[in-house]
Amino acid sequence: MGKLILAASFVFLAFVVLAWLQPANGKHVVSAKDQQPGSDNTYSIGSPPAIEYPSQDTTIADSTEVSPEPEKGMQAFMQWVGRNYRFPKEAVKANVSGTIWVNFVVEVDGSLGDIEVVEDLGYGTKEAAIKLLKEAPKWKPGMLNGEPVRVLFSMPIRLNL
Repeated sequence: MGKLILAASFVFLAFVVLAWLQPANGKHVVSAKDQQPGSDNTYSIGSPPAIEYPSQDTTIADSTEVSPEPEKGMQAFMQWVGRNYRFPKEAVKANVSGTIWVNFVVEVDGSLGDIEVVEDLGYGTKEAAIKLLKEAPKWKPGMLNGEPVRVLFSMPIRLNL
């Protein structure tokens, strides 16, 4: 009797294992060592669900009804830049002064992105300007048809020691 129960258990276990190894969605389950690199043979137990991410509009508006501006106004923003720009040691040693021109995108949430220095004075002034603008307070975004839009903005940063 004990042998009959053991045999029945073995048959049941074999049935479960064989059922598990049957093709799932037309694909066979094998170990990774059995796969051939570069082959079309894809082995899995079903496919993972597709994840859809919301698309981000990367379009930059050519024109706006309302231009972007700093939350507290341009004069206050330029004062913030003057208070927070940190001259690199190399620029101080070289007694650098002049104007850096920066381009950036005012994003729909008012943050500044895609920061690029288009005219640089050297001596680390470019990196200091990028670091500063990454920490800038948010702006009011540009508006078109009542909706916030991404807008390219260009501005000078005057450096005087």
